Amino acid sequence: MLFKHQHLLEELREKGRHATAEIISMRAEGGGNSMRANWAPDDDLTTAWTDCQMDLRVFPPGESPFEATVHTRLHTFKWKGDRVPVWYDPDNHRRVVVDYEEDAATKTRAINDAELSLHRSDLRPGLVWTPVEHDVLPLEAIARPGKGRLKHTGQLAALLTEPAQTALAYLRDNASELMPHVSADWLARNDVHLDQPYGSAPPELDTDSVMGAGLAVAVAIASLMAAQSPGRGTVVTGALTPGGELAPVPGVAEKILAADRVPARRTIVPEANRGHWQDHPTTRVLRTKVVFVASIGEALRATV
Repeated sequence: MLFKHQHLLEELREKGRHATAEIISMRAEGGGNSMRANWAPDDDLTTAWTDCQMDLRVFPPGESPFEATVHTRLHTFKWKGDRVPVWYDPDNHRRVVVDYEEDAATKTRAINDAELSLHRSDLRPGLVWTPVEHDVLPLEAIARPGKGRLKHTGQLAALLTEPAQTALAYLRDNASELMPHVSADWLARNDVHLDQPYGSAPPELDTDSVMGAGLAVAVAIASLMAAQSPGRGTVVTGALTPGGELAPVPGVAEKILAADRVPARRTIVPEANRGHWQDHPTTRVLRTKVVFVASIGEALRATV
């Protein structure tokens, strides 16, 4: 069922102003869920809702607070005194709507961040962390008996099909040099399954936005083959060309700063990005050690 206040939210997003509001009182008026709840992931809060009446104290930026009563739908549990994002009409303070979509997205992000934080010290062969957009996400390679095929689960892994095939081909052709102790027929006897084991990828991701995770795929697969962890607190970024060469990534400064926020002990970055990072006007003292590498082989030696 289309929530009847959706049109007001869309109107005030376009013509109104954004603010936060404190819940003075609230009364539930009903609730429900959608069929998607049967197969939606746990962190999808949009499949269930509560309809309620709220008395709010709205705090407009740079203006005096005012009070308003709204009927709204919420996807997250709220108490008296909690705050919610709202949009309001500056010419008519009776026209206020709770931005229930922003509220759900903020809560989902908090759940996702908590899950990622819980597992950031996970240490296992095949598990690598890589910056994507402004987040640092895990990428895991898992071996299954097979014939060297590549499989994937989840949005992040699915978008990495092309660089993952490039990484797999490079390791197949150079495994004896890079990992002489690994059986020469390892890839012929195993399928590689790529997955994002924790958290959720941002919904707006596309193939271009994840190309910088290509090197992380190579490190994850090599780590799995060598049965060695990439090391606690290691974050990897780098793009791969169709020929298996290491290429720079766009927005490298944002990726390094995202790794520093984790915080990562070291961040592996393509040598071709050195100038981009040195030219970045940051005065922040980094906790992560930035390691520049000129090839996939150098990246593997720095991690595996």
